[in-house]
Amino acid sequence: MLKLQDRGIEYGLALLSRGSAGDWKRISEEQKTNLACQIFNFADKAGDGVVEKFDLYRCLVHGPVSVGHAVVEALLENLDLNGDGLVSEEEWCTSLENYVSCLLKDEETSRLASPQGKSCARPPTGPREKTSLLRTGTRSTATGVSSSEDPARRELQTYLPGCAKKYLPSSTRNLPVSGLKSEAEFRSCAQSQSTRSLERVGHFSRRSQRSVSDSACEPYFDRCPLEPERGLMRAKQQLPVTPMARRLSQVAISESGSGSMPGIRPFTPSKQSQRSIVSKPARKTAHFVTGHAGLNNRANHDAFKARLIRKKSLKTLLDIFKGINISENGKITRREFENYLRWRSPGLIPHARSIYHACSVRAQPGKSADVDDLLDFPTLLRILYPGATAEDINELLAMTEKRERPVQWDEKVREAKDLFNMYNIKRSGWLTKSEFTDGMMLIGMSDEDIDFHLNELFPPGTRPKPVNFADFFAWYTGHPLPPKFASESKW
Repeated sequence: MLKLQDRGIEYGLALLSRGSAGDWKRISEEQKTNLACQIFNFADKAGDGVVEKFDLYRCLVHGPVSVGHAVVEALLENLDLNGDGLVSEEEWCTSLENYVSCLLKDEETSRLASPQGKSCARPPTGPREKTSLLRTGTRSTATGVSSSEDPARRELQTYLPGCAKKYLPSSTRNLPVSGLKSEAEFRSCAQSQSTRSLERVGHFSRRSQRSVSDSACEPYFDRCPLEPERGLMRAKQQLPVTPMARRLSQVAISESGSGSMPGIRPFTPSKQSQRSIVSKPARKTAHFVTGHAGLNNRANHDAFKARLIRKKSLKTLLDIFKGINISENGKITRREFENYLRWRSPGLIPHARSIYHACSVRAQPGKSADVDDLLDFPTLLRILYPGATAEDINELLAMTEKRERPVQWDEKVREAKDLFNMYNIKRSGWLTKSEFTDGMMLIGMSDEDIDFHLNELFPPGTRPKPVNFADFFAWYTGHPLPPKFASESKW
């Protein structure tokens, strides 16, 4: 019997594509982890330890053995929770483990739901046949007789109470078996489903005559010709069109050559979406930085290894930098560094001068050791990540920038107008000092607050002149009234 590592990536993909719950039960947990690592390493061509989610999808669907889209969606559904498009090896192993657990749980549930409370397996009356999963992904017995059918219609051995052994296609795996009376009826049901499935795949000319929802779902199934039965069952459930199905429909349109397919309208973003995409460029939430082998060898440690730097860790580092930089000039002085160590690590105070000067000289090798005010945030990033290039530092700095949200001027103008109308009792459009004083007294302000606001809106030493809404808005918000609301100041 071949060992797991000898079977290669094809064994793992074939097990995902056509393996049953029994196949997974015969594999130990260590072998499952080994198998997940082999698939991840196959997708990780660069050996960075992280891969893009699309690379995993391409490895599963277009690898040596094609995995069904339903299985791929189940595996990739809970990945990339951060939205950065990157998947680590640990996340992939956890996803595969959860998928196998759900598969085993569904098998146990179906076994308990059978009439006898047992799985539909052959009674142990004769010698049990051993089955093995070859590298091609098809089942064969110990005698070496392989299946002659198409891999998508592999033979599934099912034993029913009181019936002979039957070989059925994969589409009947989830069908109820308690209502079947004879072998002929069972074969008739399987053949009718297979015929309808092939009609859906082969006849493209009837798409325009079907409903809109059915036409939108068809590219997802037609791109999966090896598993038409599973696609038919998915169409019967009327599941919503996923982003992956929409992407596959676009690929089908581009590969067709004519530029369009009957019954399918290509996805085009609206003008408003295009403007939002142009005005709001995508921001990265993680960036990969290479390591520094020379420093690791000198320190006999892996402190400067290659790593994936996320936006959250950069924000924490920037907060620490701002906590040290009391002067808020963007550069850390030696005195500020000593004060920080006195508060956080008093034992390092005797070495504070040498640490600071070592960082300064390393930041600018041509400078003297007495140079101060060199430790800004980009310099700190170069020290912490010596393997980072200038482009990497710029990417990390871009990740720390805050995206300013657009000001909702409509709400601010409405709020200021309501307050102005409450004070302006005469409705003249001009607010006097007496009206403003009476209004603040009515809402319960203290005398100190009233004097403070009066001095801001009506400067002392001058004759108090009534103010219009534009002046009141500038005092209330600290910004001038936008030009498009200029008519609001005229009553």
